[in-house]
Parts: sequence; C-alpha cells; structure tokens
Amino acid sequence: MKLKSFSNSFLSLFLFSAALLCLAGISSFEVMAQKSSDHLQTPSASDAGVCPIFNPGGNKNPTCADLNNSDDPSLAHITTNASLKLDRQSPNGQFTFTSGNQNGTSTELTGANEDGFRSVTINSTDSIINSFSSQKLITAVIVKGGNEGSFVYPYSPGTHNDANLTTPTNQDISHVVFCFDNSVGPTAAPATVSGRIGNERGKPVARVLVTVISLSTGEYLQTQTDMSGRYRFENLPTGEDYLVTVSSRKYTFTPNNRLISLLENLADLDFVALQRESLFQTNR
Repeated sequence: MKLKSFSNSFLSLFLFSAALLCLAGISSFEVMAQKSSDHLQTPSASDAGVCPIFNPGGNKNPTCADLNNSDDPSLAHITTNASLKLDRQSPNGQFTFTSGNQNGTSTELTGANEDGFRSVTINSTDSIINSFSSQKLITAVIVKGGNEGSFVYPYSPGTHNDANLTTPTNQDISHVVFCFDNSVGPTAAPATVSGRIGNERGKPVARVLVTVISLSTGEYLQTQTDMSGRYRFENLPTGEDYLVTVSSRKYTFTPNNRLISLLENLADLDFVALQRESLFQTNR
C-alpha cells in the first residue's frame, strides 16, 4: 500500500512540475487555444506547436467524438467526429484517410467518408512523433502511450503539420488518432491540370513528354501530348505544390518547367517549343 501511494504521489508531482515548466515556456510558441486552469501539461512536448492536455475529462483513451462532445473551451473548435486512427506502436509512413491495412498498420476511419486522394504522413520513434504532415486540416492529435493514458494536442482552428509530440511520461506510443476537419471545400476534392504545347508559330507539337512531380511526396506522373499538342493530368490532390516539366529530343522549351500550387482545376498551363537545330544556328 505504501509503495502504491508513493508511486501515485510521484506521478502527480511530476505532472504538476511539468505543467509549471510548460507554462513558463509557453510564450515562445503560438498557442492556438486557451487551456483551462485544471489541465495538467508537460514540458516533454515543449517543442510542439501547442501544449497538450493530459487525459481530458479524466479519460485515458479519448476519441475525437469525445473531444467533439466535450464542454472544454479549448476543444470548442472540434465540431465533427471525423478521425483517422493509426493502431500501431510508433507508426511510420504515409496513410490515406481510409480504413484498412496500410504500411503494416491498421487504420480506422470514423465519422467521415473514405478519401483515397488525401493522406497524412507521420514519422515517429518510441514515445515521440518526430513530425506529421496532413493534406486535411488537423484539429487535434491524440497520442496514447502505455497505462498512464493520452496527450491531446488541440490545434485551433487547425494545422497541417507539427513536430515533437510525445506521450505522457515518455511511454512508447501505442496508437495515434488524427481528428480532422472534413468540411474543407475546394481542397477536399482532386483537381485536373491541363495545357497545350505549340511551336513559335502556334502549331501543335505532339509526343512531348510532360511530367508532374509532387514536391511533398516526390511521386510523379507522366504523359505525352496528343496530336493537338494537349496534355492532361486528372485526380491530383489539391493543397499541394507541384513541378511540371516538359522534355523532348527535338525541342527545347520556354519555360522548361512550371511550379504551381494546386488549389483547384488548372487549365492553359502552356509551353512553347523551340527546335534545337534552329536554336543552335541562332546561337552561332
């Protein structure tokens, strides 16, 4: 009995001291929500964008639905039950907002329609989420670790990325839940990028290789212009930056690439083709 009493007292003292340290350093961050005075906070995540809430409402295993239904003012910005749970110890990789098995991790989507075009990328080690980046607006991240419960990181009104999120008392991560805003308008749907390639006289140039590269993932798609000099890419995730490049053995181009931030359908992304031989003769 004495040993148990000492252990509980030690944990209470640790969390109380941690709260003071986190509050002392809070001025160095842009804290997006006002925490109520009865929240226990920790310095173990002092590098994160917000300070966490320890077991909100005394719940060691909260869900996004629990946060949505909470009377806590610091969680008032959470208005849906939409969540993606990564049910694996220290998950890593890119995960679409769908239920299933991805990268050896069980994923559970709740409160929203499946979206295979949007994903969240996470890098975690033991008790810490080193970083995460999401194509949906994240309103909170729940980091569960061991028997002590969870830290909830509330982002008001929301964020697409953060780093250095930890579990209570640095126990290994048992699962991570992303609460997200599923009401995003144009950025919630994929978009199309299209254009035309012609020569200096405006005549179409066929069989030009066009490549679109996602700057966030490094993934790319390729196509060739048709007989009308036109190309088209469909179902590209919005809210991302892309590099569009063109290449051909017969031509050089102006410009030879275009950097775009894709928020909606983008047409008329055109390029002008110059024959390599005529360019060489001009330079002579």
